[in-house]
Amino acid sequence: MTYNYNHIYTFIKQNTGGRKNDDGGYGMERSHGRQSLSTGKSMDAKETKAIMKDYLKSSRNPNLKLGKIKDAGNAFEAEIMTRNNALVDNVLIDKTTGSVRSAY
Repeated sequence: MTYNYNHIYTFIKQNTGGRKNDDGGYGMERSHGRQSLSTGKSMDAKETKAIMKDYLKSSRNPNLKLGKIKDAGNAFEAEIMTRNNALVDNVLIDKTTGSVRSAY
């Protein structure tokens, strides 16, 4: 599945509530609001992986990468890792809404 830049920008903007961070971009440090998927279907692991990779890319932090993704019932749990494989955060991605939040 491929996402075009406009789709990713809209996804990030919606997840950050339309607020920009201090450097003018839509980054990870903002809270992630509820968001509706346009298809109305539950996300699968492949879609979750693509969205999370795009999400990490948009953070503009070259030291972050996506770790393991596992099914956690109504959500997927994804690891955000450093390039040296240190755990930064576990996030939950709601299968229905696509909202992303810290698991902690």
